[in-house]
Amino acid sequence: MAKVFIGLLGGFRARQTGGDDIAFTTRKSRLLLAFLAMPAGEPHSRERLSALLWGDRGEEQARGSLRNALTSLRRAVGADAIRVDKDMIFLDPRLVEVDVARLESLLRQGAEASLAEARQRYRGRLLEGFSDGEGEFDDWLRTERARIDDLVVRGFYKLLDHYVAIGAHGDAVATARAILSIDPLQEAVYRQLMRLHADYDERPQALRVFDELTRVLASELAVEPDAESRALAEVIRENRPTASAAPPPETAIEPPAAAKPADAPSDASARPSIAVLSFETLGSADQDYFADGIVEEITAALSRVRTFFVNARSSAMSFRNSGLPAAAVADKLGVRYLLTGTVRRSRERVRLGAQLIEASTGRHLWSDQFEGNIGDVFDLQDRITEEVVGILQPTILAAEIARARRKRPENLRAYDLVLRAFPHCWALKEDDNARALDLLREAIRLDPGYALAYALISWCHAQSITYNWTGDIQPAKERALARAREAFELDNGDPLVLSMLGTAESLAADHAMARIHIDRALSLDRNSAWAWLRSGWINTYVGRFERAIEDFERSWRLSPYDPLNFNLCFGMGLAHFGLEKYEKALRFIEQGLLENPTAIWARRPLAAFHAVHGHKEEAARAVAAILERHPHLTAGKIIESLPHRDPGLVRRYYDALVLAGFEP
Repeated sequence: MAKVFIGLLGGFRARQTGGDDIAFTTRKSRLLLAFLAMPAGEPHSRERLSALLWGDRGEEQARGSLRNALTSLRRAVGADAIRVDKDMIFLDPRLVEVDVARLESLLRQGAEASLAEARQRYRGRLLEGFSDGEGEFDDWLRTERARIDDLVVRGFYKLLDHYVAIGAHGDAVATARAILSIDPLQEAVYRQLMRLHADYDERPQALRVFDELTRVLASELAVEPDAESRALAEVIRENRPTASAAPPPETAIEPPAAAKPADAPSDASARPSIAVLSFETLGSADQDYFADGIVEEITAALSRVRTFFVNARSSAMSFRNSGLPAAAVADKLGVRYLLTGTVRRSRERVRLGAQLIEASTGRHLWSDQFEGNIGDVFDLQDRITEEVVGILQPTILAAEIARARRKRPENLRAYDLVLRAFPHCWALKEDDNARALDLLREAIRLDPGYALAYALISWCHAQSITYNWTGDIQPAKERALARAREAFELDNGDPLVLSMLGTAESLAADHAMARIHIDRALSLDRNSAWAWLRSGWINTYVGRFERAIEDFERSWRLSPYDPLNFNLCFGMGLAHFGLEKYEKALRFIEQGLLENPTAIWARRPLAAFHAVHGHKEEAARAVAAILERHPHLTAGKIIESLPHRDPGLVRRYYDALVLAGFEP
């Protein structure tokens, strides 16, 4: 039987070994074959394959599309190559040859001859030019592409070192260029290219490499080359001898973790880490006491937030007036983030400026100024501390999520999977909710004792009830509460875990337990914007509307740029509806939808509030948008899914939904 060659590097191609290219009738057929080839021989269920490529269709339609694609594939590549065992489908590895499999084998061997062959075989990134959207196949492709990229870059770094050491100029340049084609932000590789060109008296080419580096960093990171790169460019411009083209002094790719297994639980060092450096006193040095007091308070407050690892104050103090750049200080302290600041006193007023810096890139993630009277020094310290800590928590979490997205997938552990799940939890959309559950379940597989992952799973199940993503309300409620209890048993002292528990319990209408857990979270961390947000929702559900508005406003003050603030707007809208302040209620719902127009469920209160105002056309449009997604939804089903327990609010909301156009 003839073998089939499947090429996935640099695009997609398939041919019978020694024969012509294979023609495919549809793009989905090519994608299905590509997935089955990674790796060949691994079985996949029909359900998995249907969801992967046809997840936007109904279940029956998706399975029918899969059947058609399989029939087409078996005609194209041969019936023997695609095997079906009960409900599992896989490629027969004896009958297919896949370029990615050969490349991985060469790279993992690690010998210089193998790496050289790998570079010759490398044709480009995995399925280059194919979709990079938001579907399940695209999520898989991003993960696999990043895994292969990481493996290639590591192998090519080793090969580059070898070529530099033996003086193979042309091969070294080609290998460096191959690395940059995968990851154009490897500044050490640009420096190596500059040295290679300069040492072969190709100084104009070397300076063009520096110009290329400058453009890439400005475009991608809004930063300029580091001091070492700038100094090397200056040496080349002045036609002075460069240092010998030794291997790059550093690489941006960390070596693989040594002895720790891939499924080991995340340890404390995996958490985001921060040091609060001494604030600089501008003007009179006799204000150092005030600046030091602020730093002490902020450090102590951050230490109570278990999401962070906070460097000891005594260690951070040792770098006062050191003159070292932020990256060097962070490296010595072993932290990812630095909080720096200045204090200036003018008569009876004091002004404090604070900045949060991501040490590895030098990026300023957040900055702000605070002012007050020096006579109220302790109150001012408390206020500044509360605001800084409240803002830092979501800011650092957002930076950690971005960092997890940049990390190579084979290095991801449970902590990073949870970070990847967060934006999907925040999206409040059915597809994102399913994606979050997949990531969180994998996190628990890697670390069965990870309380936050259980809490977020609980939140996901609870969301499926409130936002009408499931018709089986009672089983979803039971799953939400069961995961919440498991999380609490694992860790009842983490404010973030407790906040997530309170969220899930309140959405599942267990408001008594939700109140206990949210109050405990706030007793541990009074500056948690999320805990105040959930407290506002609980008060809305049980009819304490004025208290709810106070909680929402406090959450907003603590975290004015929080990604969940659209949800806060919806809470404010419902609380004002409860107070029969209909104009304000409508304004808040509209503001929330401006921030997150994809929140289909929020069009339920939008329709109701427009109806109360007599805006018939606007109400009808909102109802139509909801019924397009949920055609069988009625006012009764909406009310059944809601956790609200205030009789007056529930009755008026039901009447408004019917008035808007929902069937009773």
